[in-house]
Amino acid sequence: MTNPRIRKLTPADLPGYMDIYLNAYPAGKDLSEECYDKYAARHTQSMEEFDHVTYYGLFEDGMMAAAMKLIDFDINLYGRMCKATGLMALGVHPLHKKKGLAREMVQFFEAYTRESGASVAMLLPFRMDFYRNLGYGCGTKMDEYHIPARQLPKADKEEIRKLKYMGTGDIDKVLDCYSSFVQKNHGWLMKFEEEVRDMRSDDEVRRIGYFDGDELKGYAAFTFVNTSDCNYTLNLMDVKELIYDD
Repeated sequence: MTNPRIRKLTPADLPGYMDIYLNAYPAGKDLSEECYDKYAARHTQSMEEFDHVTYYGLFEDGMMAAAMKLIDFDINLYGRMCKATGLMALGVHPLHKKKGLAREMVQFFEAYTRESGASVAMLLPFRMDFYRNLGYGCGTKMDEYHIPARQLPKADKEEIRKLKYMGTGDIDKVLDCYSSFVQKNHGWLMKFEEEVRDMRSDDEVRRIGYFDGDELKGYAAFTFVNTSDCNYTLNLMDVKELIYDD
């Protein structure tokens, strides 16, 4: 993992990192002071407090030309918890594109993964063709199901009594339930600190839990999505997570 051009970032490097991040991932963002402060605070917290998150930057002539975020995950591999490394938020400064810097950062990520002892390297691709040229392929197939609400079965009255809406005060129970699920299912990842932080502050995701006494045995996390440009009463439930004990 030796590359004199690449080093770990600290909050002192934040201005250069934000310049790359806001230009590389502009969706839902602008260059206002409010937007800058919001994301700067989030990245500062990640740099200072979260052990599973590490930022790296590539420097040319003292200027940060590329940046990325590496995540040290815990993954279930055939019933055994192992280490995995994830690559996120890889970005190149607009004035330094077409110089092979993204490839150089990926090579550093691969060396980091090997030296950390991780069993799996994962990435969130910004362009599939770029990563295919580096030898990567897609993960397992993912299916999306659309089910009319009228086709859902009626629940038994006794079972309904075990269901309840959960709020932010129940997040610790949600995390315990999710962790138990991960330890029983191959290929699943434990949540890391940024995910937990976002769960505690998210006011859009709703959760319905199934309780056996005080113990949460499963839950559905979902949002409502409007399906019409002219009728605000037409919505669907978009299930983000469906976690269950059995």
